[in-house]
Amino acid sequence: YNEMKEVAETSPWQYNSVDFVKQLDEELQCKLSSIVVRRNGLYTYVSDNLDIEKLDVVLPDYEAGENISDEGIYKGGDYQCLVKQIDFCDSYGNQYSVSIITPLKQAIPQIKKFFIQVLISCVFILILTSLLLNVWIYRSIIKPLDRLKLATQNIKYGNFDFEMPKSSNDEIGDVCRDFEEMRVILKKTAEDKLNSDKEEKELIRNISHDLKTPLTSMINYIDLMKEENLQPEHVNAYVKVLDDKSKRLKSLIENIFDISKAASGNMVVNYNKLSMAELINQTLAECENRLELSKLSVKKNFTDEKFYVNADGKMLWRVTENIINNAVKYSMQGTRIYLE
Repeated sequence: YNEMKEVAETSPWQYNSVDFVKQLDEELQCKLSSIVVRRNGLYTYVSDNLDIEKLDVVLPDYEAGENISDEGIYKGGDYQCLVKQIDFCDSYGNQYSVSIITPLKQAIPQIKKFFIQVLISCVFILILTSLLLNVWIYRSIIKPLDRLKLATQNIKYGNFDFEMPKSSNDEIGDVCRDFEEMRVILKKTAEDKLNSDKEEKELIRNISHDLKTPLTSMINYIDLMKEENLQPEHVNAYVKVLDDKSKRLKSLIENIFDISKAASGNMVVNYNKLSMAELINQTLAECENRLELSKLSVKKNFTDEKFYVNADGKMLWRVTENIINNAVKYSMQGTRIYLE
């Protein structure tokens, strides 16, 4: 239609050529349409598939002047069709009406076929969209949820040795990352508890050993006092040993109570001004027998000048005693211990 309109505006005389109009007719037949050309009210060309007797009823009259209308006109009745008409004049004043007629009887089957194709295409698109949506839901929702379910089962049975796979940057991914952080914290808590239990068992074992040593000595000396006819000087020596071991046993029991208080957060620290030199010398004096039995010598690389610290004397003495006891326990005989 646009091409025909352009010809009417530039070279209207071409519509007098039968060959030109016939070529247009062939093109229109491919589009289920026909052409009618009128000059001064007379038919100069009519497509073969049109009924001339019905054209007078269907075709609109010529409108005066050069009028090229882009609007189609629907004609009802017995011959239902759509008409688009071009009205123009040539330089000689001849009036032309070129009409494109599209019978609906021919167009309706094509329209039905078109709608069927559209419907099939829509169904295919819906199926494809549904498949893609299912794949997306599975990958972005169902699969991460399955991972979360498996992770919760592992945690339920105390298995923290796994890692959540990397997830997308959406709400489900945020949940997976939060769950992974929770797993790491739970794993660290479980490991800390295992280490704490291990240290507690080791502490109990050490306490049992430390309590057993003075208690065994006390029992042995008491048995000797019962079985032997001891002289007074021997009795005094045995009583001194029993006194030392009982004090040692009392100190160990107090240590147990202090550990219990520290674990419960009820430990009370009494700060006092203390001389470190005096504290170390006192500890060495109390551990002198153990040092001699292990054939260990101590060399002090510090003077007895007054160097004071603000600390709990009982706890600080316990620290220095543990250091010396470890030196006695883990040093070879004849080793010299340096204190700086």
